[in-house]
Amino acid sequence: MAYAEFPIQSLMYITNRPELVFTGGNGSWLTDHNGKRYLDFVQGWAVNCLGHSNQGMIDALVAQSQKIINPSPAFYNEPMLRLARQLPALRDSIIAGARQRSLPA
Repeated sequence: MAYAEFPIQSLMYITNRPELVFTGGNGSWLTDHNGKRYLDFVQGWAVNCLGHSNQGMIDALVAQSQKIINPSPAFYNEPMLRLARQLPALRDSIIAGARQRSLPA
């Protein structure tokens, strides 16, 4: 699968891309169309760093995809509200840990 086999000019230009096509991934590694492996430090740029093909992630994505996928941020959705419930406790835990580390012994 070489990229030249496809009408790439139909795609939106984002950046100059090398002449390779990623065809799979596992954990933090990607595999190109020639079977060469690459350590993936970029992933979704500023979006995530979750790895590839993790079974727990696959199961969660399948379950969520059967409910709702990427709804507009202009409306509330159930996962967003569950996250809102968890964030204050997470914030407080992080602050408490930082204070504990910064206090003299």
